[in-house]
Amino acid sequence: MGSPRRAVIVLSAAALLAAAAVRDLTRNRTTPLWPALRDSVLRLGRGLPFELTDATRAAGLVHLHRKLVPHPSLRNLAPWLGSLGASVAVVDIDADGWPDVYLTNSAVGSLNPLFRNNGDGTFTDIARRIGLAAVNKDTGSLRALFFDCDNDGDKDLLLTTFHGARLHINDQGMFRDATAGSGLDFPFYAPASNVVDYDNDGLLDVVVGGYFSPSADFLAPKDYRLMHAGFHAADNGGRARVFHNEGRGKFSPARGNLGLSCPRWVLAVGVYDLRGTGRPDLHFASDYNLNCLYFNDGRGGFLDASAELADTISMSNMSSEFADPFNDGRPSIFVANIHSPRYLPYGNLLWSPSGQGHYRDIAREAGVRECGWAWGAKFADLDNDTLQDLVVVNGYISGDPSRDYMVEFAEMVRRRPEYIADTRNWPAIGNASQSGYQRSCVYHNDGARFGDVAGATGMRDDLLDGRGVAAIDYRNDGSLSLVVANQGQPARFYRNRQRNRNRWVGFALRGTRSNRDAFGAEVTVRLRGGKILTRQFQPANGFMSQSDGRLHFGLGRRPVVESVEVRWPAGGLQRLGPVDLDRYHSVVEP
Repeated sequence: MGSPRRAVIVLSAAALLAAAAVRDLTRNRTTPLWPALRDSVLRLGRGLPFELTDATRAAGLVHLHRKLVPHPSLRNLAPWLGSLGASVAVVDIDADGWPDVYLTNSAVGSLNPLFRNNGDGTFTDIARRIGLAAVNKDTGSLRALFFDCDNDGDKDLLLTTFHGARLHINDQGMFRDATAGSGLDFPFYAPASNVVDYDNDGLLDVVVGGYFSPSADFLAPKDYRLMHAGFHAADNGGRARVFHNEGRGKFSPARGNLGLSCPRWVLAVGVYDLRGTGRPDLHFASDYNLNCLYFNDGRGGFLDASAELADTISMSNMSSEFADPFNDGRPSIFVANIHSPRYLPYGNLLWSPSGQGHYRDIAREAGVRECGWAWGAKFADLDNDTLQDLVVVNGYISGDPSRDYMVEFAEMVRRRPEYIADTRNWPAIGNASQSGYQRSCVYHNDGARFGDVAGATGMRDDLLDGRGVAAIDYRNDGSLSLVVANQGQPARFYRNRQRNRNRWVGFALRGTRSNRDAFGAEVTVRLRGGKILTRQFQPANGFMSQSDGRLHFGLGRRPVVESVEVRWPAGGLQRLGPVDLDRYHSVVEP
């Protein structure tokens, strides 16, 4: 037992913090008044039930992201144009039951690493050996997404780049570029992609989101009017396109693009069955535009439901992540956004269903609104207490901290759209910072709202420019760790250890009538006492990231699992018998 003096200090600090929280609530504020005091309380009292530790070097996940270097004529905006490309994908590349990690580079001629999990807490780069290293010969990587495109039992790679999408087929453990003849004709700069079996034929179709217009070429520019035409409702960016999977690695443009006409300047594509229909819906996080939401019409198309979002101001939408955060059967959409108190007083969004298909933003009252210049976001139960926590990585351009480009940026906001669109009109960024050196947010879920506890974790000193963040159970022990891809900076691996005795269970799903990867499957775990936990398998949601290919459920201290059900994308409902806890179960669609 700790000393009485230490106990008094902790309790006194806790009392002060509680008083501050009360004052915050009376002022309709949801961010703690004294975050430094909160962090101190957690550290002194060791109040966190989990421990995130930087284990990057110990695990061997050492990778320095190399940014795109644009043409000299674009030098004035080089930091901006090279601000995307750090992506992370978790994939069990050799199907040995241990999740591996793929990271990207964006400089022409750079190599991408694939870190194979050795099963002993360390990783080894095998990308050269299997043909996934030298993929940046004439362009740079953006978003990596692994899925079984031909249903042959192994993972293929869809890699979006600065000049379109590339398909790398896995042939018995060796990858080959199969883009030519694949039908994936997409010339856009494409940071966004996802997969969805929209017609339920057992093959995963591809949705790719364009950001810049098709004419944008950073290496050999011919048209310098490639920036956004205004900061609100810019209509000159790339669009989203859907490709139907014809089988055997062949795709064709979906008829009428399935009715998707809304999104431009797309940064993320989210897939989730929001209404419990058994059919996936789509969400697009777009820059310089409002959110776009499409409901599946059940006939192989989508209906524009964007009006169901009470959205009038979100113009910098970065990620598209989903969860049932409070286990009330109401899946919500989290969208990372920009918060800069002086220049951009907006913030993240948490769209929660409010009845009859409508959604309202509850980010402020849930405590997840003000985080920074936010990018990647991932829901994960970090302490296995049944509630999914939320990790958001931040930071745009970290340069000379004494030079702030936000001044010039704010001046450009006042300009006409056609003036803004021309790169030659922009002041040179040089080595200035723009919302750089920001700490990420680790939002711990207490069942009613979230509290940022990053300052009490190993992420407290991480001021890198985060982009993609993925969850991974690399030791198969039920503790979800984190891999963060940082732009132009080293990746970080945060090992998670439990400080409690909470139990857990996980499921590795394989479709037969449904797509083999089981994207879109839903698992429901019912616990004694009435608690119901529901997770959908959509590991590619978020921003430029793909998480562990298994569904993970934290169960709390002394759980009794009464039933487990799997709802497969093809429509079948499978009830599992008694399941052992603290292990992963392989489940095959009957």
